[in-house]
Amino acid sequence: MEKEALALRMKSEKLMKKAQTMKFTIDEIVFCVSEITGVSVKQLKSKSRKREYVVPRQFAMYKIKKAFNSMTWQSISGIFNRHHTTAIYAFHEVENKLSVNDEYVKFLFDSYKNLHN
Repeated sequence: MEKEALALRMKSEKLMKKAQTMKFTIDEIVFCVSEITGVSVKQLKSKSRKREYVVPRQFAMYKIKKAFNSMTWQSISGIFNRHHTTAIYAFHEVENKLSVNDEYVKFLFDSYKNLHN
């Protein structure tokens, strides 16, 4: 258990250093969202519609689209085994929440800070 925790900490530190140079891969974005939200990558990619998985999944889709603007909606949705309209909806949902929900803005601000964006 200690080895796993140490390996996770080392990987997180490595990701944060890499974040400073802004060279993220898609898998690293998904991993970081998982770390920030406490929702496993498996849960992010699951078919579940539970709110505790949906909101982080939407944020991950949003972050991926922001980082890789030329990436298609279909490609983004494929990462999470969803229809492309789900990725479009997720992106707009996060943007809408940013404009009206202070708690969500704080969550995203803290997340962006952690991702060094």
